[in-house]
Amino acid sequence: MIEKFDIAVIGGGPGGYTAALIAAKGGKSVVIFEEKLLGGTCLNTGCIPTKALLNMAKNYSRVKESDGYIVYSELSFDYKAADIKKNAAVDKIRENLTRWLAQNKIKIVNAKAALTGGKGIEADGNGYEAENIIIAAGAKPASYGIYGIELAYSVEKFTKELVFDKDVVIIGGGVAGLETAAFYSMIGSRVSMIMMEDRPLPSYDKDISQTLTMQLKKKGITLYTGSVVKSIVKQDEKFSVSFVPSGTNEAVAVVGGLVIDASGRRPNIDIEGLDKAEIKYDSKGIYTDGAFKSSAVGIYAVGDVVRGNIQLAHKAAFDAERVMEDILSGHSCNKGAPVVPACVYTSPEISCAGMTTADCTDSGTEYLTSKVMMGANGKAVSCDAASGFVKVIFAKIDDETKALAGVPYLPEKRERYRLVGVHIIAENSSEMIGGLASMIAGGALKGDIMRAPFPHPTLSEAFREAVSAIAAD
Repeated sequence: MIEKFDIAVIGGGPGGYTAALIAAKGGKSVVIFEEKLLGGTCLNTGCIPTKALLNMAKNYSRVKESDGYIVYSELSFDYKAADIKKNAAVDKIRENLTRWLAQNKIKIVNAKAALTGGKGIEADGNGYEAENIIIAAGAKPASYGIYGIELAYSVEKFTKELVFDKDVVIIGGGVAGLETAAFYSMIGSRVSMIMMEDRPLPSYDKDISQTLTMQLKKKGITLYTGSVVKSIVKQDEKFSVSFVPSGTNEAVAVVGGLVIDASGRRPNIDIEGLDKAEIKYDSKGIYTDGAFKSSAVGIYAVGDVVRGNIQLAHKAAFDAERVMEDILSGHSCNKGAPVVPACVYTSPEISCAGMTTADCTDSGTEYLTSKVMMGANGKAVSCDAASGFVKVIFAKIDDETKALAGVPYLPEKRERYRLVGVHIIAENSSEMIGGLASMIAGGALKGDIMRAPFPHPTLSEAFREAVSAIAAD
């Protein structure tokens, strides 16, 4: 017998469960397929466990760096207890999510789903049909053919089962690598990072990358930029990681007791039946149009599995909102790219949204910029968070082709300097950037932002101070 539903969702991560919940609240019958654990990578092996671990590491680090006002005779970080606490947080959130789906009468199928063509899906020997199918299969660790890579601890394994070593080598300089490096550095490990890029976070504003590089070195983290890892070999109880630095042909090696592979992720296209369903895809993901429709009628794709998409949990959830708007209203959700904020939970945090100065320069956009150092902020200084800055960019987007990074083209403001980018290195900046991204999306002018005072003392005052220094009305 074939079970029939209005909506079928393949994947139980942020994109998948968001789509399922909106559909159910919109009166649709919904089934969601998840072969592993509900919550996807974000909840189980990504965003949530890393934030739990980083919070515990920051607490430990703050005590160590308390300048004598906290007195202790002995202090250590119990990584096994930290692992238990982290797992408890993840389990609690997953239980709440499962309950939430059930309360909305969403059928949960804990099995791998296979597309059978048309509107059909098969899972665990049972057949299903749905008027619309949403693929939210996420991403998986990339493989770059490094000899001995199986000796490395994957980032996913690191978040599942925490281990400790005094000497840690991290392969990859992206967000996952930086957050892993921050964690181990704060709990007392010597950390080496090997990355192919010439600087950490190369797609971020250059001021962010330069300041981050200095901060990493100040924390004792050794950076090997522009380097290609060739092999990992076990030597006694340690591991030797061989790599070729930029501009040379000679391999060098760094030794550590723990190697973590944070070399990146790729769209998870290991979905049986994509060809049967006549869905266009390649190794870089599923092709979709601006409304997230695949080449197959009635089948959408959202989140990390989409070709060229930004691989962030909140972007996947936002995609799902747009898809459900399309399905429930019958109107196209093709509204152009959104302003997507990005956060890196190092210490201090990095939070960015909108265009960089390089974007403005490359597109020939007239812009103004201002930067306020956190050392001038009362809350930051009083709370030992004086490292970093807030940088704002205002620009005249006088041509649609200059509207980059999701910044909308607003013809009525084409001759006005408006907020197009915010780039922050500051503790707790992740709590600010969402609202600031909304200001960018709304085309906020200097006067719009200066119309209301910001609370004092707060770190957010640094943003207002940076805006006030912009020489525009």
